[in-house]
Amino acid sequence: MTEDLALQEENALENAVNLSPGVATLLSILFVLVFAALTVFLFFRIRRERNRFIAEKLKTNNIGKAGFDEMIARRIRVAKKTTHFTAMFIRLYKAEDLLKSLGEKQYGATMHELENRFCSVLPKGANVTIYENDLFAAYFDGDLDRKAVSDLAAFCIAEGTKPITLITKIKVDVEISIGAAIFSYEEKATAEQFFASVRHALMLSEAKGVNKYVIYSPEADFADDENVKFYQDIRKAIENGEFLLSYQPIMSMKKELIAYESFLRWNHKEYGMMRANKFLPMLVQSGDIQRIGMDAFTQLCLALNKYRMQNDKDKSVVFSMNFGTRQLLLSTFSDDIYKVLKRYHLSVSDVCIEVSDFKTPEVLDTLRKMRDHGFRIAVDGFHLEGSSDMLNELQLLSPEWIKLPYNFIQQCETNFFAKGMIEMLVRFANDTGVKLIATNVETAEEASYAEKMGIGFGQGHFFGEEVEDL
Repeated sequence: MTEDLALQEENALENAVNLSPGVATLLSILFVLVFAALTVFLFFRIRRERNRFIAEKLKTNNIGKAGFDEMIARRIRVAKKTTHFTAMFIRLYKAEDLLKSLGEKQYGATMHELENRFCSVLPKGANVTIYENDLFAAYFDGDLDRKAVSDLAAFCIAEGTKPITLITKIKVDVEISIGAAIFSYEEKATAEQFFASVRHALMLSEAKGVNKYVIYSPEADFADDENVKFYQDIRKAIENGEFLLSYQPIMSMKKELIAYESFLRWNHKEYGMMRANKFLPMLVQSGDIQRIGMDAFTQLCLALNKYRMQNDKDKSVVFSMNFGTRQLLLSTFSDDIYKVLKRYHLSVSDVCIEVSDFKTPEVLDTLRKMRDHGFRIAVDGFHLEGSSDMLNELQLLSPEWIKLPYNFIQQCETNFFAKGMIEMLVRFANDTGVKLIATNVETAEEASYAEKMGIGFGQGHFFGEEVEDL
């Protein structure tokens, strides 16, 4: 009897252990569901804690550049149709002079006082941080129009330019510039593009003078009907492929070809071929220069390949294109250029990147990295307004070419300062191997004078006209 009971218990245990396939499958599914639920729970918990941590830092305006960039990028990544916010850059004028005169400690106190003042006039919940040594970044939510943001910028200028009395009883007067952009979900801007808009607004503000502000807008900046129509024509021209390139040779003074510079032109249906000065400011202002610039560079690469197929002996001829600050400020600029070159089986040394602005720190950093990777860089339009520290700036950039307008070279006849600058540039070129190129050279006499001053290359009517097809 006892043995029978023991046998029954053993059989029952075996039946319990040997689950049917259906039960085993059900348990497996339950396990997977529980594991998935736990994973999702942990993911949202970690994200919530991370957001809480960032929010706490925001309350103290202590996020710095990296934190501010990440905050904007995150807001744009998760943006919905109801997402509305504004970002501002506020530049402090002559920051280096202030730092030298006040010392690091008092300069820091000045920056923090300005930070608090900007917070006091911006909407509740606004975040202001010291973004760079001379630059504040501000962020605030709200569906505000340009008029409202303009008023806030004006309040910031009014509050920021009031005298600051430091603990040492020193009074400090400051001047500022403000650039702002309003995020719109409909524009589908990336974080890079949005930051470029804010920076561009700041640049326009600085161009207007001290204690000014600019609110970025691709269309509203062109307020009158004529300009609005012109802007609409530009957008249609982009879609219709009406922008094209013309090319002008760059030669030695003995007329030996070394390069072709490309120029952006608009084949307007009503006005004919339009030069860039007629439409480029609006392209830059609207941000459309980003797309047009890369489209034009693609055209250049196609033209270069075609030229080399037809001119086997001219493999050393370089094609160049001028890029503006707004384009160069994009962190993806060099990668975008490289991708186009790779697509058309061209080398970085086959083209030259011409720039007028190389003093903006971010631009200089981009150009130096490109130079280190083999790109040719040219400084276009050097003139008397060059800074006294220009040789150090040029050495940092290490350009392939420096282009000098002939009207600047011509001043050597009557302007002692201009002559000194030219002679200094010639010595620099001889020491470093940089090519000096005289531009806008119209006659043989002008070419001869430029050569006499030590300039070995030229561009202009005397060397060859612009052509659309090589």
